[in-house]
Amino acid sequence: MLCRRLRSGPVPRLNPPPNWPTPPTGWTPPAGWEPDPAWGAPPAGWTLWLPEPGDGRRANRTAFGRVGIVAGATWLVVLIVQIALGVASGFNVGSAFGSLLVPWLAVSLVAFFWRKRWNWFAVVGVFLAAWLVLSLVSTAGRLGGAT
Repeated sequence: MLCRRLRSGPVPRLNPPPNWPTPPTGWTPPAGWEPDPAWGAPPAGWTLWLPEPGDGRRANRTAFGRVGIVAGATWLVVLIVQIALGVASGFNVGSAFGSLLVPWLAVSLVAFFWRKRWNWFAVVGVFLAAWLVLSLVSTAGRLGGAT
């Protein structure tokens, strides 16, 4: 049967043989669709159904781990800077760690549900931008409340 599709997952794309008309862009055959017999049979060995690009998995399924690596590296840099400046204390180390949790979660969720793959530059850039913005907002809130 020509209309049999590939296994479940992403909807396959029709790959019409050269002797068939080209379907409109984005067209998917309705259930039970059969090609017009006047078009003729596909050439021997022709692959009629092509899977959509990708393997049917999320583009950024490892986002939580990748963003976690960036968050951990950022925390390590902050820790080293605190030690170098002589301001490392349990409170400061914990505060730095806590300030990284919300950006880690937010950026991980955004990346996880994003359709296109994020390269490492995107992960690092978006995480650091989110962390910086949230840190500035937090600092401004503390300064504004100290009056």
